[in-house]
Amino acid sequence: MTPLQLIKRSLLYYWRTNLGIALGAAVGAAILTGALMIGDSVRGSLRETALSRLGTTQVALAAEDRFFRSALADEIGQELSAAAAPVMQLRGVVSARGGTARANRVNVLGVDKRFWRLGGSGDLLAGRSDAIVINRPLAAELALSVGDNVVLRIDRPGFLPREAPLGAVGSPAVALSARVVAIAGDDHFGRFSLRANQVPPLSAFVPLELLGEEADMAGRANMLLLGGEAAIPLPAAQEALKKHWKLADAGLAMRRLPGSRAIEIRSDRILLEASVADAAASIDPDALAIFTYFVNELRAGDRATPYSMVTALGPLPAAPSLAVGGPIPLDMGDDEILINSWLAKDLEAGPGDVLALKYFVLGPGGRLTERTRVFNIRREVPIAALAADRDLMPDFPGLAKVENCRDWKPGIDIKLDRIRKVDEEYWDRYRGTPKAFLTLKAGQQMWAGRFGNLTAIRFDLRNHSPPALAAAILADMDPASVGLFFQPVRQRALAAGQGATNFAGLFLGLSFFIIVSALLLTGLLFLLGIEQRSSQVGLMLAVGFTPAQARWIMLAEGAVLAAGGAVLGALAGTAYTRVMLWSLSGVWSDAVASARITFHATPVSMVGGAAAGTAAAVAAMYLALRRQLRHTPVELLSGMDLGTLASAGRTRRPVFNVACAAACGLAAGCILAWGGWRRTGLSPMMFFISGALLLIAGVALVSSLLKWLAPAAGATISLARMGLRNTTRRPARSLAIVALLACASFLIVSIGVFRQGPLAGAQTRRGGTGGFALYGESSIPIFEDLSSRSRLKSYCLSDTDMDEPAI
Repeated sequence: MTPLQLIKRSLLYYWRTNLGIALGAAVGAAILTGALMIGDSVRGSLRETALSRLGTTQVALAAEDRFFRSALADEIGQELSAAAAPVMQLRGVVSARGGTARANRVNVLGVDKRFWRLGGSGDLLAGRSDAIVINRPLAAELALSVGDNVVLRIDRPGFLPREAPLGAVGSPAVALSARVVAIAGDDHFGRFSLRANQVPPLSAFVPLELLGEEADMAGRANMLLLGGEAAIPLPAAQEALKKHWKLADAGLAMRRLPGSRAIEIRSDRILLEASVADAAASIDPDALAIFTYFVNELRAGDRATPYSMVTALGPLPAAPSLAVGGPIPLDMGDDEILINSWLAKDLEAGPGDVLALKYFVLGPGGRLTERTRVFNIRREVPIAALAADRDLMPDFPGLAKVENCRDWKPGIDIKLDRIRKVDEEYWDRYRGTPKAFLTLKAGQQMWAGRFGNLTAIRFDLRNHSPPALAAAILADMDPASVGLFFQPVRQRALAAGQGATNFAGLFLGLSFFIIVSALLLTGLLFLLGIEQRSSQVGLMLAVGFTPAQARWIMLAEGAVLAAGGAVLGALAGTAYTRVMLWSLSGVWSDAVASARITFHATPVSMVGGAAAGTAAAVAAMYLALRRQLRHTPVELLSGMDLGTLASAGRTRRPVFNVACAAACGLAAGCILAWGGWRRTGLSPMMFFISGALLLIAGVALVSSLLKWLAPAAGATISLARMGLRNTTRRPARSLAIVALLACASFLIVSIGVFRQGPLAGAQTRRGGTGGFALYGESSIPIFEDLSSRSRLKSYCLSDTDMDEPAI
């Protein structure tokens, strides 16, 4: 045999006996690297999603039900030298093909070219007034393509919240027809959203000017985006907002009352926030505060006047100076009331009589509750001066612009048949002139709520000029007090991209049993290789090597194999990761709510996975090698079965294994009992911990069983006894095989346990349906009680729509 043939034969023998070690290390490294890469992929995908939905947006002002001037965006953008875009965001419904295809909860965005610049794309609307751009999820939902016609229904916004008393009037929606001119993908800002959500929204983009006109909000927006390549400090954005905002941005308006010395501040939301009142009080404590309310009834004895305006005024010292044409006495207690001459005649009441006032207030659950309060009539006042001021009534929706009081639609239930001819005559002559007056304290005790506690504030024109007064009020107010403040959306998006869940650790935990199986296989194969080379080890000990030196030589040799296998496993981990991500995008898409996860890998993950795989394999080999070198050189050189010798040398009873099994079983039982006692049930972490404890207990019992069965094998030759002898002859190998099968079985069972459909336990609150058999959704907010049939008509529902269906 030539030297080359000898080397080739030695290498072939070497790889045949040790290839299993490399393969075991490769499997462990592949799983470790794959788990780390999956964590990288999830974090990278979250970052990509965040950047695709924000474009270059750095900070944003999302006012939702607050509408400010769209020109504010340009003013702030110039101040900060940043790209700025005003956006109007509303909720809507898109239908196509004659209403046969419909998508609810669509984000309707009024945008212009400034918005598309933030997304890094061209203007897809290109100034078309009747065009609409939809994103890919909405196009897929309705099977739409470019050129199709759609009908867009939007929730018509109002300055006054719909849930407020006297808030919801008229039709809550408006419809417009448009043609699809483009379908925006993620690279064309189609995924735009300020909310961190892995499920892409259904979005429709229309021209800002068109949406403003249709929604009666021309020249306004409720979202402001600031962006660019440079970071925008949040304090700088807030400072620019405070510098450039105007009364209109806060929903306020200032006007001079004709024929008087008063300047009045009102809100387009009807009610003034407390911050406005506080600013006014700090500027002029003698300003006149006004709170006018629509009451259901004014009653004195058996006579009643329905549906009237009542005004609360204060402070008292300022009232006479701001009267229109003359003073009105307000020096009365909080339990007293002034009535005008018309009401006194209608009720046949006068000073000293008792007047009962009925009114609605917002109660729990958004329901209106009628209440009554009794006052003593202080005196009767003529309908003149301040008592004849129609401007005391704010612009209540459904009331202020109505010519006939029988056409009132105040947003609350009123009985039009109660309106008399004299009431119509009063409305024709005096409109919303209040019929009674209270102290401000009494009015606010009855009607103040979370939406505000005043309807107007009046200042003396002799003490204030309108520009200076507006500047003083804005300087004293914080924009955040009226819902205007910037948010660091990009910073939050990147932080959310890191993920609250450590996905690398999660997949490592899910792959734990596979990794343990791979390490068991590595240790077992290494042990088999050492036993085949026992004569070599015996020769090393015979010529003078110490057991420690021989151990480290064998371990170093195995470490080289493990390192090579781990490197190959790290490379194979990329393929493992791609297969996992492909599965999560396909057959396992429900596990990630159909979120799109793309492949990302970092060198740290590859090096860390290979190093961890090598270290784990070396540790397994060290544990397997620890007892093998306790034999004498004679035993090693004789070729005797070392495993049989090791088994014969152990005569101790398996008390430790039984105790270990009992302790692990008891701990697992306690965890299971705790999970069953809790109402939330057994968490995944508790499940895996208890499962691992039970698995250890089972392996310990199997070890004790093998030792107990060893004497029963006997010397009689039979197929069953031969199998039993082979099993108990090498208990370590048998136990390793049992552990491998147990890990695989537990992993399969655990996957089946946690795979549940939405109908599992559907009749219970903890089920996938929450215990509800049916549910409905609406793109328009529902503030009315649908259990009341009288409220169904406001949502175009018939009396039978809410009946329980026959099953």
